[in-house]
Amino acid sequence: RARPNLSFRHVDLFSADTPAVLREEAAGASYVVAVGMHLCGALSPRLIDLAVAGGTIDAMALCPCCLKGAHGKAVARSAAERSVEPYAVLVETLQAICEREIEAAAAGGGARSRVGVWKDREMLSPKNRYITVQKWAADKAAPDVALCQACA
Repeated sequence: RARPNLSFRHVDLFSADTPAVLREEAAGASYVVAVGMHLCGALSPRLIDLAVAGGTIDAMALCPCCLKGAHGKAVARSAAERSVEPYAVLVETLQAICEREIEAAAAGGGARSRVGVWKDREMLSPKNRYITVQKWAADKAAPDVALCQACA
Protein backbone atom coordinates (compact mmCIF):
# COMPACT_ATOMS: atom_id res chain seq x y z
CA ARG A 1 0.00 0.00 0.00
CA ALA A 2 1.24 3.44 -0.93
CA ARG A 3 -1.02 5.08 1.67
CA PRO A 4 -3.29 3.66 4.35
CA ASN A 5 -6.41 4.71 2.43
CA LEU A 6 -5.17 3.66 -1.01
CA SER A 7 -4.76 0.22 -2.51
CA PHE A 8 -3.97 -1.04 -5.97
CA ARG A 9 -5.31 -4.25 -7.39
CA HIS A 10 -4.40 -5.65 -10.79
CA VAL A 11 -7.40 -7.56 -12.12
CA ASP A 12 -8.47 -9.28 -15.30
CA LEU A 13 -11.51 -7.16 -16.19
CA PHE A 14 -13.04 -10.01 -18.19
CA SER A 15 -12.73 -12.64 -15.48
CA ALA A 16 -16.02 -13.93 -14.07
CA ASP A 17 -14.46 -13.36 -10.62
CA THR A 18 -13.85 -9.63 -11.15
CA PRO A 19 -17.09 -8.32 -9.55
CA ALA A 20 -16.42 -10.47 -6.45
CA VAL A 21 -12.78 -9.31 -6.32
CA LEU A 22 -13.93 -5.69 -6.51
CA ARG A 23 -16.49 -6.22 -3.71
CA GLU A 24 -13.82 -7.87 -1.55
CA GLU A 25 -11.33 -5.08 -2.23
CA ALA A 26 -13.95 -2.40 -1.50
CA ALA A 27 -15.16 -3.93 1.77
CA GLY A 28 -14.90 -1.30 4.49
CA ALA A 29 -13.81 1.49 2.13
CA SER A 30 -15.64 4.79 2.40
CA TYR A 31 -15.17 5.57 -1.31
CA VAL A 32 -14.04 3.40 -4.21
CA VAL A 33 -12.55 4.80 -7.42
CA ALA A 34 -11.68 2.57 -10.37
CA VAL A 35 -8.84 3.96 -12.48
CA GLY A 36 -8.09 2.69 -15.97
CA MET A 37 -5.00 4.12 -17.65
CA HIS A 38 -4.54 3.70 -21.40
CA LEU A 39 -6.96 0.81 -21.64
CA CYS A 40 -6.91 -0.71 -25.11
CA GLY A 41 -9.63 -2.38 -27.11
CA ALA A 42 -12.62 -3.71 -25.21
CA LEU A 43 -11.08 -2.96 -21.80
CA SER A 44 -12.49 0.59 -21.70
CA PRO A 45 -16.13 -0.42 -22.32
CA ARG A 46 -15.72 -3.28 -19.82
CA LEU A 47 -14.46 -0.92 -17.09
CA ILE A 48 -17.42 1.37 -17.81
CA ASP A 49 -19.78 -1.58 -17.41
CA LEU A 50 -18.23 -2.60 -14.09
CA ALA A 51 -18.16 0.97 -12.76
CA VAL A 52 -21.66 2.02 -13.72
CA ALA A 53 -23.69 -1.17 -13.45
CA GLY A 54 -22.32 -2.49 -10.17
CA GLY A 55 -22.83 -1.03 -6.74
CA THR A 56 -19.22 -1.47 -5.63
CA ILE A 57 -17.53 1.41 -7.46
CA ASP A 58 -18.38 5.01 -6.52
CA ALA A 59 -16.39 6.70 -9.27
CA MET A 60 -14.32 5.94 -12.34
CA ALA A 61 -11.48 7.74 -14.09
CA LEU A 62 -10.69 6.27 -17.49
CA CYS A 63 -7.94 7.31 -19.90
CA PRO A 64 -8.66 5.25 -23.04
CA CYS A 65 -5.96 4.30 -25.49
CA CYS A 66 -7.39 2.74 -28.63
CA LEU A 67 -10.30 0.71 -29.81
CA LYS A 68 -9.74 -2.43 -31.80
CA GLY A 69 -11.95 -4.82 -33.73
CA ALA A 70 -15.27 -3.93 -35.35
CA HIS A 71 -15.93 -1.09 -32.90
CA GLY A 72 -12.50 0.37 -33.64
CA LYS A 73 -13.17 0.21 -37.37
CA ALA A 74 -16.48 2.03 -36.89
CA VAL A 75 -14.71 4.74 -34.87
CA ALA A 76 -12.04 5.11 -37.59
CA ARG A 77 -14.72 5.34 -40.31
CA SER A 78 -16.67 7.95 -38.38
CA ALA A 79 -13.51 9.98 -37.74
CA ALA A 80 -12.60 9.91 -41.45
CA GLU A 81 -16.12 10.96 -42.47
CA ARG A 82 -16.03 13.86 -40.00
CA SER A 83 -12.37 14.76 -40.68
CA VAL A 84 -11.46 14.54 -37.01
CA GLU A 85 -8.91 12.52 -35.12
CA PRO A 86 -10.00 8.95 -34.27
CA TYR A 87 -9.09 9.43 -30.60
CA ALA A 88 -11.66 12.25 -30.30
CA VAL A 89 -14.35 9.98 -31.75
CA LEU A 90 -13.26 7.17 -29.41
CA VAL A 91 -13.66 9.46 -26.39
CA GLU A 92 -17.08 10.64 -27.64
CA THR A 93 -18.13 7.02 -28.17
CA LEU A 94 -17.02 5.97 -24.68
CA GLN A 95 -18.75 9.01 -23.17
CA ALA A 96 -21.96 7.97 -24.96
CA ILE A 97 -21.57 4.43 -23.60
CA CYS A 98 -21.24 5.89 -20.07
CA GLU A 99 -24.36 7.99 -20.56
CA ARG A 100 -26.39 5.01 -21.85
CA GLU A 101 -25.22 2.81 -18.96
CA ILE A 102 -26.08 5.56 -16.46
CA GLU A 103 -29.54 6.01 -17.98
CA ALA A 104 -30.18 2.26 -17.79
CA ALA A 105 -28.96 2.08 -14.17
CA ALA A 106 -31.16 5.04 -13.17
CA ALA A 107 -34.20 3.50 -14.87
CA GLY A 108 -33.61 0.39 -12.75
CA GLY A 109 -33.50 2.45 -9.54
CA GLY A 110 -29.70 2.53 -9.39
CA ALA A 111 -27.42 5.31 -8.26
CA ARG A 112 -27.49 8.68 -9.97
CA SER A 113 -24.35 9.63 -11.87
CA ARG A 114 -22.66 12.26 -13.95
CA VAL A 115 -20.07 12.00 -16.71
CA GLY A 116 -17.22 14.39 -17.44
CA VAL A 117 -14.55 14.50 -20.13
CA TRP A 118 -11.29 16.26 -19.35
CA LYS A 119 -8.20 16.99 -21.41
CA ASP A 120 -4.79 17.06 -19.72
CA ARG A 121 -2.63 19.34 -21.87
CA GLU A 122 0.44 18.55 -19.75
CA MET A 123 0.39 14.84 -20.60
CA LEU A 124 3.06 13.99 -23.16
CA SER A 125 0.90 11.42 -24.92
CA PRO A 126 -1.72 12.60 -27.42
CA LYS A 127 -4.01 10.10 -25.66
CA ASN A 128 -4.65 12.67 -22.96
CA ARG A 129 -8.36 12.68 -22.23
CA TYR A 130 -10.09 11.35 -19.14
CA ILE A 131 -13.65 10.20 -18.89
CA THR A 132 -14.97 10.38 -15.35
CA VAL A 133 -18.11 8.96 -13.81
CA GLN A 134 -19.21 10.01 -10.35
CA LYS A 135 -22.08 8.19 -8.64
CA TRP A 136 -24.22 9.02 -5.62
CA ALA A 137 -27.24 7.45 -3.95
CA ALA A 138 -30.56 7.95 -5.71
CA ASP A 139 -32.02 9.58 -2.58
CA LYS A 140 -29.14 12.11 -2.20
CA ALA A 141 -28.40 15.42 -3.89
CA ALA A 142 -25.52 15.60 -6.37
CA PRO A 143 -22.16 16.44 -4.78
CA ASP A 144 -21.22 20.12 -5.11
CA VAL A 145 -17.86 19.30 -6.66
CA ALA A 146 -17.13 17.15 -9.65
CA LEU A 147 -14.82 14.19 -9.17
CA CYS A 148 -12.24 15.68 -11.51
CA GLN A 149 -11.44 19.26 -12.36
CA ALA A 150 -9.81 20.41 -15.58
CA CYS A 151 -6.05 20.57 -15.22
CA ALA A 152 -4.72 24.11 -14.89
